[in-house]
Amino acid sequence: MAVDPKHIVIVGAGIIGVSTAYYLTKHPSYTGQPITLIDSTGVAAAASGKAGGLLAMDWHEKETSPLAALSYRLHESLAQEYPDRWGYRKLDTLSVRTSPKGKAGVKLKQEIDWLDQSIVEKVNVLGTTDSTAQVHPRKFCRGLLSEAKGVNLIVAKVVAVNPGVATVETSPGVLEDMSSDCIIVCAGPWTERLLNVPITSVRAHSITVLTPKPVTPHALFTDMRLADGSNVNPEFYARQDEIYICGEGDEDVPLPDKASDVQVDMARCGALKQYADALSPFFRDAEIGVQQACYLPTSPTPLVGKLQQGVYVASGHSCWGICLGPGTGKVMSEIIFEGKAKSADVKLLDP
Repeated sequence: MAVDPKHIVIVGAGIIGVSTAYYLTKHPSYTGQPITLIDSTGVAAAASGKAGGLLAMDWHEKETSPLAALSYRLHESLAQEYPDRWGYRKLDTLSVRTSPKGKAGVKLKQEIDWLDQSIVEKVNVLGTTDSTAQVHPRKFCRGLLSEAKGVNLIVAKVVAVNPGVATVETSPGVLEDMSSDCIIVCAGPWTERLLNVPITSVRAHSITVLTPKPVTPHALFTDMRLADGSNVNPEFYARQDEIYICGEGDEDVPLPDKASDVQVDMARCGALKQYADALSPFFRDAEIGVQQACYLPTSPTPLVGKLQQGVYVASGHSCWGICLGPGTGKVMSEIIFEGKAKSADVKLLDP
């Protein structure tokens, strides 16, 4: 059943919340109703600002495949509509196995100027420029929100959500009830603190290494044997002016109250730099841009849809939030204004 909301509140200003706000304002049924976007820290302050930004068209399970196909198309069309705003570009994506000794005869079919090819033992193509691409996640979120005309951003912590009202902590110890006939919770790993939904969290560390000149557009999923005999699996994403590197997640530290309280384990960041140094001399004297951590919202599948009267959820996308963000925002706008998703079949994601 379609609704005609009088005041829409979106909880969470990551990519899902921002994309939802954007597509609500672009929907034909939007007539200027107030849309309030609330986040405890700001736009893209958590995982949406610290992710790798990989977009993959066809790497998804049956539950999310229709949404992924839609979202991949939307990413491309948004990049055409707003060119050169957030680092969108198509990539070749490879699986690379390396060893300090390498393996004679293994040659890459394409040049990767930031990879020591002498240590490569095996290469598989995971995606081409027809099926994989990238954006800079933080730039994407901020840029897209700037095009969502009329959305009011409030930096405050939502502490409770009930039909018709979101309770907001406007300052320490001061609570205010905000009336809304349409509340959409897009709070990533913090969603389960507001709603009874099966979403947990895992911490992920990453670093960026600055590049003095543009490098070839590749993403590498690696299986690296190090000099001490251990194996690690960092991922590398070459951007226009830096290379993003991330590793395995951990559950050593519980999810804090808000994104600004996330603890960064500098030893884990240091290990990522060591892995990069082992991959290529290119990294050894390079300047580190950022060392950071965030929490991913994990769930058996993303949750996208109506939870109860006046309360909706769009969360639990794990490492695919950037990839699935625009598609999620598009179908949420349809669910709100038309009563059901029309651009993609998301019935298997119904909460």
